Amino acid sequence: MELALDLKTAQEVARNLNNAFPGTMDLFITGVVDGHYNAAYTAVLGTKGAVYEWVQRKHHRWRLDAGQICRYGLAHVLDPGKTWWEDTELHERLVKSVVFHKGGALNVLVCEDLARIDPAQIFLRSLGPNLIVALLLDGPQLEYRWPGQCATVLADDPGSSVLTLTSLGMLRRVDASDRESGIKKPSDPMEWNIALWKEAGKRARPVRLRSGAHGLLLTLSFSHEEQKTLDRRSDHGTTLRVSFAQSRQVIHPNPPDWVGWG
Repeated sequence: MELALDLKTAQEVARNLNNAFPGTMDLFITGVVDGHYNAAYTAVLGTKGAVYEWVQRKHHRWRLDAGQICRYGLAHVLDPGKTWWEDTELHERLVKSVVFHKGGALNVLVCEDLARIDPAQIFLRSLGPNLIVALLLDGPQLEYRWPGQCATVLADDPGSSVLTLTSLGMLRRVDASDRESGIKKPSDPMEWNIALWKEAGKRARPVRLRSGAHGLLLTLSFSHEEQKTLDRRSDHGTTLRVSFAQSRQVIHPNPPDWVGWG
């Protein structure tokens, strides 16, 4: 998710994964802090120890309004009567794409970049990537909220499959706020909509992390389908479709103390 690691740690994790699981992992994606920049880090893992990596910096700052400050339980440190902007530098506005599967293109976005027209959506609509991953610091991932609406737009046209992923820490703050305000009851099950999957022609699918689990394993499937241009020319079934197959809860048998589960 957004701002999960510093850049150096992300690079070390990518190399360690590549060395520990040679030839079995294709990608490592995470949000990073790169100096004063908020960015997405993507590494393509190779079979011979090589790692092709790039950093795409966030294009737009996050502006917190009074509603968000109260919903996230931050009013004790941020005055709701003021407007607060994310303290991140903005410089180059580049959108980078990678072929992650035969015939499949991937793009990674950071939070507001999913919602803004420039520069990402112009490029995405022109390219039509098969998979878009959006890293967020946001509330629950539900179809009616803004990430779900933006994902639906890109799934409808150009037909991309979109995965939005948010921080468990932010979700737990929202959950605590909802329980204090009576929106949720103390007896409600504790599970978090940490991600949302949306693909063309199907309803958005929330991906939930249950209480006590430490991660999720998502299984995606790949298939080819035929698409035609307006004048009825065929691509002969070369279009790659990325679909959601299943998710599984991952529980660490001996989690470290920093995990924070009670």
